[in-house]
Amino acid sequence: MANRPEESKGNPPSSPPQGAPKNGEKKKRKYSKNLKGAQQFERRISKSAHRVSQAVEKGLDTYLDERDKSRERRRDGALIESYVNVARGLEEGITKASPVVVDLAKAVNSKRTRRFLRSIARSFPRVR
Repeated sequence: MANRPEESKGNPPSSPPQGAPKNGEKKKRKYSKNLKGAQQFERRISKSAHRVSQAVEKGLDTYLDERDKSRERRRDGALIESYVNVARGLEEGITKASPVVVDLAKAVNSKRTRRFLRSIARSFPRVR
């Protein structure tokens, strides 16, 4: 057993590699200088699209659950209470999707966008 390396004898592994996040810290994202804004924009848009898809899924699940309950309660219950079940599903979906508006506003809010909007606003005549 003399040929085995020292680490296999039960010595603790070496410290984590340099640059790795410490306990409880998130690893910092790295972007190239010219593409940082585009990458951040794409990331925020992707997150909001994911949120919308989850909201649609939750709304449909709520609708299907309510429909099944209506069907079990009475004959033709799913058909009779369909508008109520659709409303409950929509309510759940809209509730889950409501932060998307803020996500999109944050994605568009950048120094370049504000500068562009200011230049457009200056082109309109002033109202006195």
